[in-house]
Amino acid sequence: MHVVLDSLFDWLVVGFGVPILIGVGLALLADEFKEFIAARVCFYLAAAWVCGKALMWSWSAQDRFVVKALIGFFVFGTVGVALIGLLYLTTKREKTVAREVSPAGPDLSSIANDVAAIKKNTTPIPDRHLTIEQIRYLEANLKRYRKQPVRVSYLIGDVESQKYAQEIVNVLATPPLGWEASLGLPSQFDFSGIAIAVQDPTEVPPAAESLASSLEALGIKILRIPQSNAVSIDGNKPSPIFDVWIGNRGEPALPPRKKMRLNVRYQNSETPVASMSNTDLESVAHDLADAMRAFEATNKVQFANEWHISGKPLEKGSYRLAFETYRKRALHVRSELWKRLNIQPATTFALDADYLGGPAPITDAANYLDELAKQLRGATSVSPVSNK
Repeated sequence: MHVVLDSLFDWLVVGFGVPILIGVGLALLADEFKEFIAARVCFYLAAAWVCGKALMWSWSAQDRFVVKALIGFFVFGTVGVALIGLLYLTTKREKTVAREVSPAGPDLSSIANDVAAIKKNTTPIPDRHLTIEQIRYLEANLKRYRKQPVRVSYLIGDVESQKYAQEIVNVLATPPLGWEASLGLPSQFDFSGIAIAVQDPTEVPPAAESLASSLEALGIKILRIPQSNAVSIDGNKPSPIFDVWIGNRGEPALPPRKKMRLNVRYQNSETPVASMSNTDLESVAHDLADAMRAFEATNKVQFANEWHISGKPLEKGSYRLAFETYRKRALHVRSELWKRLNIQPATTFALDADYLGGPAPITDAANYLDELAKQLRGATSVSPVSNK
């Protein structure tokens, strides 16, 4: 037995045998063989052979125990790391071959999602109606807005949408609510569900928000959006009318409202305009007009995200609060320009009605200030300085 062990763990035998086992194991991983169990056996035998040789050497060597322990630790550690690497390679190769030979079956979760989507798109959604309980709730929460004007429009070519819109008009227009509700023209909407559309989202009619909140309390999701292409004025004040848009059946996608930092150009609003020369007043008017145009052009997203209920305090950093700063200065400058030019006043919605409906109300007011400032250049009116 001793002779057999000496022969088996001879340096020459181990030096040739271990590389041959590892080579055979790697060859068995190739596409021609794919014998993964046999490959693992080769790797285990090679590792055991090296470890056995280390034990035999430590038993017969005459070196100190510390030296033998350090060498043994190094050998066993190296063999362990090499064995783990070879086994990992074998497992990875085995999985790759398994996928090639037997492709993975269909993703059941994906199929379930597809089936749910098909059912959602093919299962008819029932027509919408206001129940007796919902009507009673609306009557109790909206009766304080008697004679509130509202226009209810429906999706063009959609009979269900039209019937639902007419149903809402009937509820709002009849006692005890008594709103001035009318059916609007059929329109093209790119959303599902119901939307409350206002002309100026920085001054939302309280009735519009109450209607939206009441419908939401009944489980009906509401989309709140500005209607920038609408301008409705009652004298020199904005009309309180708003729109209810009825899209097709389904729930609207409600984008989150994000408060964004406003881009505001500082304007000196303390210097009295009455004491300025014509040249200075013209310069102040042009600078103010430029600042107003830039404010409107660079803050369109914040304007669309704003939803301030008329009559409630203005929030710090809001679009409306920043505009009111410009508006106050613009009214003083315009008044002085009128006085020096001796012309009849003209109305601009943003300044006189304090109304931001329409495509570009602030720019319209700024352009008017520019025109007045241009007229002042070379005008025959006398500035306050020359009057002294």
